[in-house]
Amino acid sequence: GVVLPRDRRGDGGRGPLTLNTMVLGLVPKLGGMAVVATLQFALRRRQRRNAVLASVLLSAPLAGPHLVLEPVCAVYVLRQLLRWAGHPAARQLAFLDRACPLLLDYLRTILRARGLRRRGEADGTDKSKEIAALWEERHEVGAAELHSILEDLGGFYLKVGQVFGIKQDLLPACYTLRLRTLFDQCKADEASYVAQVLSREFGRGDASELFASFDSAPLASATIAQVHLARSRTGQKLAVKVLHKGVRELMERDLANMIWFAKLVQERLGLRFNVDQLSILREYREIVPAEFDFKSEVAYMERIGTRLRLSSSEAAGRVVTPTAVPELCGGKVITMTFLEGPTFAQILDEQERMRDFSGGGDPEPAERLNLESFRPQELLSCLLVAYGEQIFEEGVFHGDPHPGNLVWVRDQNEVGLIDFGECKELDDRTVGLLAKMTVALAAGGRETIADCLDATGVVVEGVANDFKATVATILFDCRMDLPEAHLSPFDENAPEEMRLVSVRTVPEDVFMVIRVVALLRGLMAAFSCDLSASRAWEPFARRALKRLGIPSPVPERGPTVGHHTAASPAPSSSSIRSIIRDMKLLARWMSQRGLPHDRLSLTPLAVHGVTNIRRLAELAMTKDPILDSALARFSREDQRRAKELAVEQEREGIWRDQARAKLQKLEGVQKTTKKKSFKSRLKRLFVSAS
Repeated sequence: GVVLPRDRRGDGGRGPLTLNTMVLGLVPKLGGMAVVATLQFALRRRQRRNAVLASVLLSAPLAGPHLVLEPVCAVYVLRQLLRWAGHPAARQLAFLDRACPLLLDYLRTILRARGLRRRGEADGTDKSKEIAALWEERHEVGAAELHSILEDLGGFYLKVGQVFGIKQDLLPACYTLRLRTLFDQCKADEASYVAQVLSREFGRGDASELFASFDSAPLASATIAQVHLARSRTGQKLAVKVLHKGVRELMERDLANMIWFAKLVQERLGLRFNVDQLSILREYREIVPAEFDFKSEVAYMERIGTRLRLSSSEAAGRVVTPTAVPELCGGKVITMTFLEGPTFAQILDEQERMRDFSGGGDPEPAERLNLESFRPQELLSCLLVAYGEQIFEEGVFHGDPHPGNLVWVRDQNEVGLIDFGECKELDDRTVGLLAKMTVALAAGGRETIADCLDATGVVVEGVANDFKATVATILFDCRMDLPEAHLSPFDENAPEEMRLVSVRTVPEDVFMVIRVVALLRGLMAAFSCDLSASRAWEPFARRALKRLGIPSPVPERGPTVGHHTAASPAPSSSSIRSIIRDMKLLARWMSQRGLPHDRLSLTPLAVHGVTNIRRLAELAMTKDPILDSALARFSREDQRRAKELAVEQEREGIWRDQARAKLQKLEGVQKTTKKKSFKSRLKRLFVSAS
């Protein structure tokens, strides 16, 4: 090596300091920093403090405390420098810092559950209740931690949380309950910032110069903006949407991080997931900046609102949009008419309180929403028809129909569609491909559906053509009668074909339609409805194919009446109450027998009309395949036990009914005999007297 001068050695004359010795001296320091960085992701904050303190105490007698403190301080300083410089890596590190301990907790729970299962098999005891309790506790804690992580980080992470907040068909109920608050209860900006924005946008000193009244406390706060209630000089109720402070930079930074990570994983490392995440993130990169263009949002809101108002379909006409106030709209502010009524997110929260499976206290009557006339099936049917109008007639659609963006306009019994920041405009080619896909799903065979899926550019690998039709149905239709619609590919009870599914490519123009369908399916699961988007959209799709001169994949057929027709009549309020009552009794029966009884597990049963023990037993005795779909969220062992216990109870009930009928018949015979004997004695008496 190169020998440095003695005055730069710093070794007290103990030997020559070469580049080799310098590198060897840096190795333990870099190794120490790597260990510290790894432990930061693996341990929680309190655990980190304890680990550092213990390491300092243990290393002090051996090599001095600097052995531990140096890498700890170096990692801390490096992270602070990245944060102050606004480097994208700082956000990624902040996410990993919070998410990795959560992931490790789940891994530990998996190992504990496996240990309990093995112990039960060895002892011959049933550990299912202990395992269920273990997972229930883990999910409760995990849901709270994930909500805290997403809310603290903000930015694009909140968008991800909103998507998962409606996946009640896939996630535990505690997760969807927590993440649902991200629809309209995100962190809000302070009143001084809002006043500053209004002043800059309109050149006025105060909100009182613009409105007759302005509520400084936000009515709702979402990922991009917050909404304030105001009144115009004429007394009209208004909603004022104000862009969040610094949210654009956060969103762009988060997307850049995720795209970089997806490229690293998919292109550099060659690792592939079940879904083409890179294409999806690239599509979001195009969409998200448009959410900050409030002028385009106003234009889309007016365009879609006009299309729905002028629609020839009565159902589409029942979906309404706000109307912008042009003179009070700017680059960071949109002022629009206020749609009066609760959001679907608020209705879901109220229904959750009404179910009250946990036995907690009821809210005060004054705080309750009056849902007597709320008909989710009817309103969601109208929403589906409105989306057919948007996609196939106008070529522009609202891309974010989560419960926080849907309002029940109670007085007119209409659906209000709000927040048009995430809209997508389609070219004629994409409209034609989607129209062919819709017609195939509504009226075609499985081979036709698979061919139309290939034509859209969605590449699905690992499955045969027959199951590819099922994948197409899940991607482009929101019907809930498929067992696969209630399962995740990562679910241990999912069929092998579903686990092998790999969606390699999703064209960016098609992705937003798939996302809308996923959100609509989440609404179906949340409100226990079963409607088909393809059936509702088929007339619009056929008209689009004729207009574009594209041959239909399936010849037109006569009108049919089916279970999944969007225009099917909505159930009455008495039948809804009856279903809720029956499901409560069914949940109690399941709970008493150690079977799954949470909402996530029982939703498929309600969807398939299995709302009581008798129906469950009938399907089990006839081995009806619909029961396998209804019990899709049960393990194989729980499915077997539920069927056996229901059949056993039903047979006991039949035996009791037969015994009761025989007893009643015997009593009737005895009464008849007594009457006859009395008449015969009376007759003999008269005969003898004569």
